[in-house]
Amino acid sequence: MTSLRRRMTEDMQVRNLSLQTLGLLLIVGLWRKPTAVLAALLTLSFALSMTVLGPHEPLNYSVFVFAFASLYLGLSQDVE
Repeated sequence: MTSLRRRMTEDMQVRNLSLQTLGLLLIVGLWRKPTAVLAALLTLSFALSMTVLGPHEPLNYSVFVFAFASLYLGLSQDVE
């Protein structure tokens, strides 16, 4: 395995772990607002990188919907 492929695999594992951790924190309800904003930023960066494949790819997986729903949860005043 080349060093570039190994690095890409490690980066994907870190990204998946961070998304799972943020999702778990949202479910449990710990640090809801900062967690939601971080989830929105991470998902939005993932969506923007998916647009390299074409504009339909992130829309097929509803990545933008999840990103902006997380952003709304993080920025809304109604959530404690």
